[in-house]
Amino acid sequence: MICPLCNYAMDAFDKECPRCHGKGLAAPVASTPVAPPPNALPVSPAQNTKANKKLGACCAWGCILPVLGFIFLMIISSTKGPSDATDTLGYVIAREEITRQLKSPTTAKFPYPHEAGVTMSEANGVLLIISYVDAQNSFGAMIRSRWSARLRRSSDRKSWTVLEATLVE
Repeated sequence: MICPLCNYAMDAFDKECPRCHGKGLAAPVASTPVAPPPNALPVSPAQNTKANKKLGACCAWGCILPVLGFIFLMIISSTKGPSDATDTLGYVIAREEITRQLKSPTTAKFPYPHEAGVTMSEANGVLLIISYVDAQNSFGAMIRSRWSARLRRSSDRKSWTVLEATLVE
């Protein structure tokens, strides 16, 4: 709708012109187009193309940077975990040994091998694991206890033998 008094382009739901408070009339469909405001600068097709190129470049970088960041984080996080699948197997075997030593083994909650609070290091075929477990004590209270385990890698390098598993309560 167009205000008949000031030619302001009103929204369809406006009952009166927000600029001059005159009553608006519905604009005819085939009428002359509304002129741009007098302070509007004309845009040449060349300027429009440059703006589109800048917008396209910004959109491209907006898509590429998050993907590169995700790949970088995946590479960084993969270096924190165990060196291979057999180290994870060693962690699982040590967890089973520690679970047997708990007062309430069914309540045990261990962190994943790659989480903070889990240290795994291997030297001369011996894997040293230092971690924690949350489990109920004999009174039913959830307690966090530290534990450590030493495991020796088998000659075929596919399994582990527990040398020592200590739960510190």
